[in-house]
Amino acid sequence: MTTLTRRFWRNRASLQAMMLGVALVGCAPSVDQAKTEPPLAPSENSQSAEEKTSSRGNAESEAGETTFGPMSFVIPKEWQSRSLDSQFLLADLRIDGSDGEARLTLSTARGGVDANFERWQGQFTRGANDPAPREETLQVAGKECRLLDLTGTFRNPFQNEEIESARLIGVAIPLDEPDAAYFCKLTGPSKSVSDLREQFLELVRSGRMQSP
Repeated sequence: MTTLTRRFWRNRASLQAMMLGVALVGCAPSVDQAKTEPPLAPSENSQSAEEKTSSRGNAESEAGETTFGPMSFVIPKEWQSRSLDSQFLLADLRIDGSDGEARLTLSTARGGVDANFERWQGQFTRGANDPAPREETLQVAGKECRLLDLTGTFRNPFQNEEIESARLIGVAIPLDEPDAAYFCKLTGPSKSVSDLREQFLELVRSGRMQSP
């Protein structure tokens, strides 16, 4: 093969290689085309970090802090507030219990804690198998508070109501005014109140004094 012939075939091979490269480049998507392609759809079980944060926020907001007079408490969402039927009450909430509805009232009163505790005891009649009244202390909003626990037949003189085998758990939180206290009182069927005791105490311990 002559030198001229070899050069012809070599140049032809180079030209074919160049044409093949151009064809391959033409088949690849451009940068703009790649941007317009839709992303992969997430799986049904996937959840973004934003969605997870939102889920936690919804769970935490099920119970909110509410102000009643000089104090605020974190009230469970399912504890329903009722219209007030007494000028002495700051709040009246009803709770579905395991053995009937229980009632939580919030109020302030003067006259000292002893006088109010005696009034509560006067609304109960102990049966032969009912335990004696019990008192204990707990801390709320940096103050030492008194708790009274009563069991028996409950007679509410303000509503002409009587509940046999009832229970009352009440907490007196001292206020800065002389002989004044904030009272949280849970009453209802004994089993319902017993089952709600820990939730009630958690609510009471969430109490915070509001700025005057």
